[in-house]
Amino acid sequence: GALIYLESKDLAGQLQQWSTSQAKQSWLQSENFSRFEKSRLYLRLQDRLQEFDAVAGLAVNLPLVNSLAGSHAGLALYSIQDLEFVFVTEIRGPQFEEGLFFQQRSQYEQKTAEGGLYFVRRGAKASVSYAIRQNHFLLATNENLLRATLHNLASPSSTDRLLLEPLFQETQ
Repeated sequence: GALIYLESKDLAGQLQQWSTSQAKQSWLQSENFSRFEKSRLYLRLQDRLQEFDAVAGLAVNLPLVNSLAGSHAGLALYSIQDLEFVFVTEIRGPQFEEGLFFQQRSQYEQKTAEGGLYFVRRGAKASVSYAIRQNHFLLATNENLLRATLHNLASPSSTDRLLLEPLFQETQ
């Protein structure tokens, strides 16, 4: 189970709105943000992002997320300390082929699961896995999480689903 799950019906639009908002500017200039930048959590996240960048072979930043952001997207965070997550977003047409992950696919190990290819790259402390399924781009920091997500997409009868969690059902 994911610790946190975020879902958006218009991630690209929301990221654009955030990027140009006064709220973002206020946050970045606030005392709270200044304290957050010095916190152990922030410094740990920065370290993990640098590890992820090195393994992925590209900078994981807002422009990259913008380039991946489709309309409907979800992010499941499994470990805050280790920054383990699965990100899924809808893609249309050639959107993925024009992106950075597709351009770097030769640097990733190619594997097969649930009737299709996925790609993995490992470093000393981190890994990156991604796949395309059913017009969705899936990105994970843990190969097992990606494989579980691929299984859930391929097997409608799978019982390992957030939708089946009692707390999630209560919130709906």
